Amino acid sequence: MNIKRVCVLAVGTELITGQIVNSNAAWLSQQLTELGAETCWHLTVADDRSEIFKALEQAVLYADLILVTGGLGPTSDDFTREVIADWIGQTLAFDPKSWEQLEQRAQLLNFKLSASQKQQCYFPQGSQVLTNPAGTANAFIYQHQETLLVALPGPPNEIQAIWQAHLDKRLAAHLPGKAQQTLYRWQCMGLPEADLGEIVEEVVRGSGFQTGYRAHFPYIEVKLWVPTGQSGDPWLPQLDKTLAPWTLLKDDQDLAELLLLALPADQPILFTDAASRGVLAQRLQPFLSPPDQRLRQLSLRTLYGGEKIPTPLLQGLELGLEILETGPWRVTLQTPQRAEARELSPRYPSELYTRNQRYLVEQALEIWLNWLR
Repeated sequence: MNIKRVCVLAVGTELITGQIVNSNAAWLSQQLTELGAETCWHLTVADDRSEIFKALEQAVLYADLILVTGGLGPTSDDFTREVIADWIGQTLAFDPKSWEQLEQRAQLLNFKLSASQKQQCYFPQGSQVLTNPAGTANAFIYQHQETLLVALPGPPNEIQAIWQAHLDKRLAAHLPGKAQQTLYRWQCMGLPEADLGEIVEEVVRGSGFQTGYRAHFPYIEVKLWVPTGQSGDPWLPQLDKTLAPWTLLKDDQDLAELLLLALPADQPILFTDAASRGVLAQRLQPFLSPPDQRLRQLSLRTLYGGEKIPTPLLQGLELGLEILETGPWRVTLQTPQRAEARELSPRYPSELYTRNQRYLVEQALEIWLNWLR
């Protein structure tokens, strides 16, 4: 069978109430897109039998492949397997090998199996069980008429383990392979989304290329899909040139990560932040955990007001942020041999202080990076 259209059906009341984010749909869509799937639907329903059944009825009208996530566990609200069995018209059958796997796992982890654990070992007749290398609930796969259905547990680490163990190569055999389009992305600051959109559409007019936009403050992401095998000329180089005044990054680059990679590893480094109220620390922290061994001499001092700006380091590199009495921020870089400074004015009204913080911190990261290059 050939797979073109995919539906990821996520089951879980915690998803529709906003208690957790559906990261599984994003991860699975990324894997399928890389394998060449043309389109992908996302459906999300509560732990409700009738809602799951109706979602399956809707998904099968659209998709060649349905991936169901969640509801395969041992508790009373884990009845996805039962609804799927009803939907495909099959009874559930006990799988002794899945029970043996549970017993082995319980012995290894030193816990006692409860009677409810057995419900994880029932699967629709005619389905193929996919062992779960990272958890207790095995997945299963079933060919229902013209649609392939895969039922997966909910935890992301278990889905990813099952994908690597069973699904990646198997589904690749039914998908076109390499994605049929190459995605180019520009992370822009300084223009509203509507203005950027008008500029982009004018540049690529007549190309036939698909465009897209995503606002993730303080950036506007511009996206362009070019069919695989095409150079994109002349539109792609022209768009790259046109967006250059507002482009800070491309694709998945991150300014905080790039800055930390550019810092010297053979001297003390001090970040002094008397302006952003912790926003700078939040931007840097994900790339310092676990600690970067190259930067074991790095220190970050956040001043929330009233404290005296420390004197510069006698040896080493200091990167600083402060707010001047006249209102602008000042970005500084200082070493025993060199001093740089630049003022940045807030972009937004004073009542939007948080937006100004995030916007100006990104500008400061770019300025420091350019100074260090």
